Amino acid sequence: MGSHTCKWVVTRQRPYYQAGVSLVEVARGGIDNSGSDALVARYAGEFTEHAACVDAVRAAIAIRDAWRADWDRAEHGADEEPPVVGIGDTGGGMMEIRPTSHTDEELLALAAAHDERAPKCERCQAIFADDHRWRANEWDGLEYCEPCAEKVAAEEYRDDTRFNVGEQAAPLTRGDARDDDGKWIEAVVEWLEAHGRLHGGDECSWADDDDVREAVVDLGYAAVDGVN
Repeated sequence: MGSHTCKWVVTRQRPYYQAGVSLVEVARGGIDNSGSDALVARYAGEFTEHAACVDAVRAAIAIRDAWRADWDRAEHGADEEPPVVGIGDTGGGMMEIRPTSHTDEELLALAAAHDERAPKCERCQAIFADDHRWRANEWDGLEYCEPCAEKVAAEEYRDDTRFNVGEQAAPLTRGDARDDDGKWIEAVVEWLEAHGRLHGGDECSWADDDDVREAVVDLGYAAVDGVN
């Protein structure tokens, strides 16, 4: 099935060079790499891109079954076979994908095995649909999707801040600060107040709300960084 990093798109095709074939195509590379003989969308899931190959194959099977249910032999002629599934790479729309010889179960198993090998986000384990990867830091080499990279970077940032403020702020120890987010936030605010860093528009109180917590942590990091 080619490269592990890609999108898959499902379309219905009447391949020009395959007389009598009606194909539900699963093409690697996304919509830009679908076959050039695509039919107008008629069933749910056509022209939909998938990161997971197995999701694309399931969609193709459902579309094939729906198309077969509407198949009219008199309309298509005796030389035309009912719709079948094909999967592969069109080489940028330049080549036709041919029907698979696999059963549905075999095709799903092959797709699942492909997805198992595919590169994934280290945090959420979502398959990378393209070559866009993000890192949370410059030293561990781990790759994430963009939302997870932002979360991991924020967590590491907060952990580093906790360590610094745990050294500076009373009455909590470093371990206390790590064990209890609520106490940690109070400790940051207490430290900032004690050092005259909170005044006027910068005043805030901690809460369970993530936005408030991040704002206080940012203040704490800036304050501690200024004296370290």
